[in-house]
Amino acid sequence: MYSKRQRDIADGPISEEVKAEFNQATREVLSLGQLAGRKIELVSRYWTGSPERGEEFLCAEFILSDDLRSRRTFVYVTGAAGDAARKHHHQ
Repeated sequence: MYSKRQRDIADGPISEEVKAEFNQATREVLSLGQLAGRKIELVSRYWTGSPERGEEFLCAEFILSDDLRSRRTFVYVTGAAGDAARKHHHQ
């Protein structure tokens, strides 16, 4: 969780600040894979949520592969608590 010294970030994934952070996070994952000598493929970018709860997170799904194996990894970004952006990354 971090705010990057920004205030009044709207809750949820639709604010311009959250979209910009999501775009930056997507670019960073692709760049880091090239630096580490791994192939990284962007599979899809989408939002999670439901009609009842609305949009909750922006999500980017990647496949990371090297000579031995491949695996999926995800980046999730949203605005929360009215003044902080949350980014979760798991494999």
